[in-house]
Amino acid sequence: IASLFLGLGALALVRTLITLVRNRYAPVKTVQAEIIDKQKLEAFSKYSGTGKSEKYVIVFSVDGKKKSFYVSSFSYNGYRVKEKGTLKYKGDRLIDFQ
Repeated sequence: IASLFLGLGALALVRTLITLVRNRYAPVKTVQAEIIDKQKLEAFSKYSGTGKSEKYVIVFSVDGKKKSFYVSSFSYNGYRVKEKGTLKYKGDRLIDFQ
């Protein structure tokens, strides 16, 4: 059982490293997009004072495909569903939307 947990931990570490490298070396893309959904997700966090944390997600339609990004509460509140504009992103990180 210990080797199973060790294997799963190693697999999770490798997956995280691949994601970090892929995002670091991903090209910056600029495309036309439309916001099709906004989501506020609540999660448990032992680090916040209330035990809860919120994550904010903006979902875009890009060439008929969905692309979602985690954003700050400030960005979340600044965007509207059905808003169209130019989306600039790198990997899974939103850079700008105007």
